[in-house]
Amino acid sequence: MCSLFPTNVEVRMPTTTEALHIPITIHKPNLDFEARQVSVFKEVIENFEVKCCDEHDMERQKIVEKAKRALQSMQNLWAVDEAEEIRKLREFAQSKGLTFEDVAKLKTNINYHKCSYQLAMWCQKLSQIQQNYQASHSERLLTMKMPPGSHEISQLHFQINYRLAIMAYVVISNVPNARFRRMNPFQVICGAQLLIRARVLPEPASYHLMAMFIEGSVRDANSLLLNQPV
Repeated sequence: MCSLFPTNVEVRMPTTTEALHIPITIHKPNLDFEARQVSVFKEVIENFEVKCCDEHDMERQKIVEKAKRALQSMQNLWAVDEAEEIRKLREFAQSKGLTFEDVAKLKTNINYHKCSYQLAMWCQKLSQIQQNYQASHSERLLTMKMPPGSHEISQLHFQINYRLAIMAYVVISNVPNARFRRMNPFQVICGAQLLIRARVLPEPASYHLMAMFIEGSVRDANSLLLNQPV
């Protein structure tokens, strides 16, 4: 992928009072990984940890320990990546004589969706294991919850964001020496079908995948457009 803010292109330096015009903007609410995802996953782990029988208990505990380590890893990754993105934004603002607030709209949720995707896959895994355990029990076992997914943004905004992401991808693919191939109609249609599935599937993993494509394409296109000579 292209770097977040290339510095090897000459640009016109705006004044400190000049607002930064972002070429491609999408609807992306500020999402907090700790508040929205971690708390739910902790509850999922606690529910999965509930003993159903001696036969499954040891296996449960091993899986729980792996899930807890995965959660800690995702929390660490989230903290590091968020700090790095903020650092780059501050450097970008300073290089253009702007304040951080002027470039705050360039902040993405890519780190959020990347970590959330991993936790969503874990929730699917724990849910499937719980269903397998259920087959050997007459009493009803706890159903695993799924963390926030496609309801984080409206269907209309999600569709608009996808169309803008395709436009952003076209921008990137037409830049000389950019390492992107143009999307053919088949790929666009497949993406649209995945978009629909991301809205109707009961699990959030497909949503987070689409969200990463959308925000990643828009971020890289804006990075290129903002550094074009004015």
